[in-house]
Amino acid sequence: MTTQTNNIYAQLKDMIDRGTEEDVRNFFVDNLEKFPQNVQVEIVGAFFEEQLENTGGDADLVEKFQGQGVNMRPTARLPFLL
Repeated sequence: MTTQTNNIYAQLKDMIDRGTEEDVRNFFVDNLEKFPQNVQVEIVGAFFEEQLENTGGDADLVEKFQGQGVNMRPTARLPFLL
């Protein structure tokens, strides 16, 4: 990992330890471009998935996205970061 990547993860851990859920969400939004590309994809996917679930989670739409290779996980969000 690069120094920038280590720094952003350290900042994220601090935010998780001391902030609220809303603070952590805002941190992801404000710092998305600082994360590695593969992590950016996971973050955006998690936000998308959550929004889809919050708007009714149309099963046909979820199935369509899964058919396109989008992993719609019903488990905890972003476990790879912790």
